[in-house]
Amino acid sequence: AETMKETPIQEQTAVIANSQKPVLTPLHLDFGTTIAADLASVSNHENFYTYELVESIAKFLLERVSVRPTIGIICGSGMGPLADMLSDKVAFPYETIPHFPTSTVPGHAGRLVFGKLNGVPLMCMQGRFHYYEGYPLWKCSMPVRVMKLVGVTHLI
Repeated sequence: AETMKETPIQEQTAVIANSQKPVLTPLHLDFGTTIAADLASVSNHENFYTYELVESIAKFLLERVSVRPTIGIICGSGMGPLADMLSDKVAFPYETIPHFPTSTVPGHAGRLVFGKLNGVPLMCMQGRFHYYEGYPLWKCSMPVRVMKLVGVTHLI
């Protein structure tokens, strides 16, 4: 029987899954970029958001809203108007949130919006941060960590 050759991503996943220590190997994306430097900086505890810093961002937001969201929505392109449909809405432009990056993509509103949709408490990200904008991966993923600390249990 013919065996399938593993792709670099499958090989790396297998190495990481079978390892006791973090494995830092370059992951080459289709457009030729490597994220090894980002992985190394996080592994070495350089330039990343600590739990305490993310917690301070969550506390900043929770002190200013009465809604306790259980659902988080990361609005993709064309989905921003969903946040405008929320009732009891409180919006935070990213530049007003301590330690929060700002979105540079045209058309992204660049704000976190808390409110209710059909009575369900949620928060929406209107605009994201992308690796191709020059943000490191640890910064791109930070809003999801904030969502968890404000009470989000389900992410869309």
